[in-house]
Amino acid sequence: MALDPDGISLRVETEKKWVYEDSGVCHMEVFNLILSEKYLKDHTSKGIVVNLSGPRKGVVTIPAFYVEGYVRKLKAVGYMK
Repeated sequence: MALDPDGISLRVETEKKWVYEDSGVCHMEVFNLILSEKYLKDHTSKGIVVNLSGPRKGVVTIPAFYVEGYVRKLKAVGYMK
């Protein structure tokens, strides 16, 4: 589960995989945070903070300038109005 500071529940998809390297094998969990176009646009000036819960809880922070740049790029390539 993922919540932002305003209490909005955000959709998360997770994938567990094994990574094989010279030093051995390790388990890795990858997560995708699914954000709507409106949510991205609403957070271009304040950034995104997500509180993740579960076995590996933590906080992910995406600065406003990064969100703004991402939205700008999505508009430039026609994925967003």
